[in-house]
Amino acid sequence: MYKRILLFFLYSFLFIAAYPQDSTAFSWSVKSERLSAGEYRLTFTTPVNNNWQLYAPGQDISGIPSAALIFKDSSITITSPLTGSGGSKTVNSALFDNQAFKIYEGNANWTATIRIPGEVPSSLLGAIQYTYGKGDEFYPSESKDFEVEMEGGVVVNNRIRLETIDLSSPVQQCGIEKEEKKGSLWKIFLL
Repeated sequence: MYKRILLFFLYSFLFIAAYPQDSTAFSWSVKSERLSAGEYRLTFTTPVNNNWQLYAPGQDISGIPSAALIFKDSSITITSPLTGSGGSKTVNSALFDNQAFKIYEGNANWTATIRIPGEVPSSLLGAIQYTYGKGDEFYPSESKDFEVEMEGGVVVNNRIRLETIDLSSPVQQCGIEKEEKKGSLWKIFLL
């Protein structure tokens, strides 16, 4: 009896672990184009496959934006929000009382314009949030991190080295002093 229960759980685990998940990961690619000093156009592209529906940017879905850009640097401003181009279509969603939404079922191309004050870095870190679904499934604010090379950006090397500081011999002892080893790892293993 115990063997049957154990086999049931083992097979259940293997079935769940080996069950092919329907891949919902969108493979976003991003490019940047310099428009003027400190102003760039970011272009995001992704294929939409496996009958998924990617919600177009600029829509409010029950209080949740359908797409957004987030940057690691808070001084970056979005001068023109994400807009979509390409083959979008309008559908009525049964999940949201037959409200009409623009979606992509093929390739999606989205663009946004940003302004970077001061010195432009050689690469920009950020995340794109997007919303997708299929049938009764709905996944809002899925996030994908990105890094994009910036034309005319400056490589910053922020290594700080102070020649007067010696970490192996501090001015005052801080914490526990290092004890001498008594024995080896083999001795501990045998004990």
